[in-house]
Amino acid sequence: MRCVVCPEWGPPEVLVVEDREPLAPSEGRVVVDVGAAGVNYVDGLIVGGQYQIKIPAPFTPGSELAGTISAVGAGVTGLAEGDRVLAMPGFGAFAEQVSLPAEQAVVIPDELDLARAATFTQSYCTAVFALTRRTRVEPGEWVLVLGAGGGVGLAAIDVARDTLRELGSAMRLGVYGGRGPTVPRRAPRLGPLAFERLPLLVFELANSLLVAPIEGLGRRAA
Repeated sequence: MRCVVCPEWGPPEVLVVEDREPLAPSEGRVVVDVGAAGVNYVDGLIVGGQYQIKIPAPFTPGSELAGTISAVGAGVTGLAEGDRVLAMPGFGAFAEQVSLPAEQAVVIPDELDLARAATFTQSYCTAVFALTRRTRVEPGEWVLVLGAGGGVGLAAIDVARDTLRELGSAMRLGVYGGRGPTVPRRAPRLGPLAFERLPLLVFELANSLLVAPIEGLGRRAA
């Protein structure tokens, strides 16, 4: 079983690939054959020792994955060999196999392939947390998504759109950046803009603007 190992904190160049013994299930855990793993900005921070949670080296990075359960430990219920699951273990995903507590493994619906499932959790959890905890979308407000071509940006569009729909509000999304498959057709695409022009454009769009907090910060413009 091959895995990526971070022998010491540093740039990505410190990472090496090592061979390890195949994993066996222990009580309450499942072994997952990894089919895909998400690569996120936070993974680079963890490898560099720059994240708030310091993982002692050596360790295997990789914070989210999707794959197929190949072995089930004693006491595990609701999961079986062959189940397709996703998980966000925090680290350890950059390997051919991982051992997970059974409660961390979430069964993937048939319409979601492993590659998309592996990159689903962090982006959408970040967007949900930003738009429901750091700030709150209200009916009639705009949501301006900066950098709408990346994972979190596209997730922010989906989350904002669904939140506004639940609130019974008309969909009002300003999109700055690339257009992805989940960008609503009715969303006005702002296109390439000089950053210094953005505040003026914001005030032209609406008197009250809710900024989608892609970096985890939310605020209401006065």
